[in-house]
Amino acid sequence: AREDGPAQRREIGCEAQRRLLLQDYAFLEQRLGSGLRQLNDLADGTSSFTGVVEGLDDLFEYGSVAPDQLLVYLSEWRRAYPDSVYPSLLEAMVFSQWAWSSRGGGFANSVTAQQWQLFRIRIDMALAVLQEIAPRATTHPLWYQLSIHTALDESQPLDEIRQLYQQGVKKSPAYMPLHTAMLRVLLPRWQGSASEVAEFIGRTTISGNNTDYARLFWAYSRYERDNEDLFDESPASWSRIRDGFGRLIREHPASDYWVNAYANLACRERNRAEYQRIRDDLSTRISSTAWSSSLSLADCDKRFESTTAEPGSSINSQSGGLPRAFDVDAANESVRLQVAAALKVAEPLRAAITHYFEEHGRLPSDEVLRSGSQFVAASPPEATVTLGLGASIDMRLNGGPLDGRKFSWTPTENQGSLKWLCAQETVPEEYL
Repeated sequence: AREDGPAQRREIGCEAQRRLLLQDYAFLEQRLGSGLRQLNDLADGTSSFTGVVEGLDDLFEYGSVAPDQLLVYLSEWRRAYPDSVYPSLLEAMVFSQWAWSSRGGGFANSVTAQQWQLFRIRIDMALAVLQEIAPRATTHPLWYQLSIHTALDESQPLDEIRQLYQQGVKKSPAYMPLHTAMLRVLLPRWQGSASEVAEFIGRTTISGNNTDYARLFWAYSRYERDNEDLFDESPASWSRIRDGFGRLIREHPASDYWVNAYANLACRERNRAEYQRIRDDLSTRISSTAWSSSLSLADCDKRFESTTAEPGSSINSQSGGLPRAFDVDAANESVRLQVAAALKVAEPLRAAITHYFEEHGRLPSDEVLRSGSQFVAASPPEATVTLGLGASIDMRLNGGPLDGRKFSWTPTENQGSLKWLCAQETVPEEYL
């Protein structure tokens, strides 16, 4: 939904990208400064500051602007605002993304010696920028966040990274990206294990702060790409997660994202009763950003066979449960149900195309799409789902107030990875 946190951050990030390319450094200075003063100003409790940083990071990673041109922009910004730390912090982000573009996203044993050499040179450049600016930036949470990520990329000792984290937390305990940066360090594929992640989350969040406990375990699940065995491998406290999500959604009633995130975790915890209790609400509150090709809403529905909760068990009727954010009128509800039906059919197609890309290193051709049974979708009455050019998934609503309106998912290749973009076309964004 357009009024939810993920969409708000995306809109803020897109505006930040546009302003950088327009060389509107005054706007970016103001936006970053004001966003840092209130770190929970969006509908889901996240921040516009994070939206700006994430948007610019996406530009550095996926944009068509060459690194040398980005560095020119940041140099101009630095000349216009010589006391600002932001040009240098963003410069470190450019070097980091440039390093990863040379390395690629494959396993370490698939990276060539030349790729490793370029990666290390560019990561060293990012580290040098951060060290140079340290005397006047160590009060800034973004400096600690970037320093932790760079230290991990430099393979620095875990104890040194922990010290960085502790210093940052003392100054900015409410800055969630700082906690998730340390969480990344402790992932099993880097310098930690599932048990160390659980220990870190438990130690970081005092017993009464179940909100942050839930948010950090959710961040862990996203890092692990919706790993089905999350709860088998990690000693997470389901009661703390449930309580934390209950608080999150009561504190942010306009956010559909947290309801979907909780349903996702309930599914992976294999908690049939809890999933079915939530599922009834999801019909009008789909948030696709809380799901993935590894675990979709359709996968969870199939796991529990029935998506209908017992009478009186809806999440809205439970005392202390997760409240519905707002009641929609009949027309809006009809459109949301159409969109949800289309997405339910489109999700297996997206998963099949992603799987093909991961196996073959390219998108399936039109001939492959026509001949493969995994690429066939049975359209529901509410919408027509078809495959378009370039393996895009096109969806058209049938009947209702938006009859004939369209939206689509389009796959985009970048540095060996696949990113799906949702184009609203003629369906208003608030329904997506």
